Amino acid sequence: MSIEEQYESLKKRKFPIEEIFKFSKELTNSKNIEYHFHLLFAENKMPYLLYKDLKTSIFLYGEEALTFLEEKMNSDNINEAVFASNLLSSVINHSHNNIDSENLLNHLRKFIKIEDCELRPESIMSLGLVGNEDDINTFCNLLLNDSNDSSRALAVSALSLLSERLSKEIIQKNSCESLKLSLTNEKSKLVVAHVIATIQQLWDTKFGISIITPATIQSDKLIKARNKALKLLNKHH
Repeated sequence: MSIEEQYESLKKRKFPIEEIFKFSKELTNSKNIEYHFHLLFAENKMPYLLYKDLKTSIFLYGEEALTFLEEKMNSDNINEAVFASNLLSSVINHSHNNIDSENLLNHLRKFIKIEDCELRPESIMSLGLVGNEDDINTFCNLLLNDSNDSSRALAVSALSLLSERLSKEIIQKNSCESLKLSLTNEKSKLVVAHVIATIQQLWDTKFGISIITPATIQSDKLIKARNKALKLLNKHH
């Protein structure tokens, strides 16, 4: 039975959980990266457990995955190109690969400007995974000016991702004023929670705010955390 037939059999049988990981392993062993990518990109009926495992296992293709995804980034299908760039960002971040990622950065910097409010936030987070000091101001501008709540929230979260590779002091210096403006003017509870969470990360402090469940944060708690965060930023600016 071919790998494609195996998948169709799984789908007909509603993806028995005991067979999910076996299929994922066999797919990777088949070296059929084109079909692997197709399932991740186009197949929306698989359970999340299988999707997550397939997404993780694409790292196992090594250099072949890098080359394949770089080619897919040039697809005329913008959805496919964005998806490929996001997946490549994850592969590079996961493997700590030091390949020249200038081509990927150029694509992501282009994709964060597209109007689609579903694709843009994903590209913002991907740029956070592989971006550099040049992208700090870009994230700050998105935080202050993007019309989409999710894009603004993920733009500030991308600063936290940058801090895993860049000096926190550099990010603090270049983002402090924008963070202050956002905390002062932002109306979205979601975005405010992400801003405070990022400040906690960058300044190694705690205000009792988590971005995991921002919708459940009590307003008075958010206000107190916002005031504390503003006080901290005023000290460091």
